[in-house]
Amino acid sequence: EFMSDCKAQGIVPVIYYTGHGSAGSGDWCFSDGTLSFDEVMSCKPSGGKNPWIFADCCFAGHWANLARSKGSASVLAACPYFMTALDSGGLDGGNFTAWITGRRGKPTRPMV
Repeated sequence: EFMSDCKAQGIVPVIYYTGHGSAGSGDWCFSDGTLSFDEVMSCKPSGGKNPWIFADCCFAGHWANLARSKGSASVLAACPYFMTALDSGGLDGGNFTAWITGRRGKPTRPMV
């Protein structure tokens, strides 16, 4: 529904995720399962704008690589596909999120 609403308004969908990412795929992990890049992209209606995805999770570079190869989204990933993202614990969130929100300088891990 979110991506359809964005299409109706003529705006680019922006999706932000911070949480756990699955090794080998970067899929987003939830208590009841995972969500893959292709599952997110299947929500995009025909003719809708490609979403911008900000992924602050381990192995997020998988999604950036998929988006680049499929030309279906713009993904800014907290780390490469082979690396874990940094989390400072507690309420501070991830290193990448702290950078995005202006609470710290350049992230420690390389972004993709």
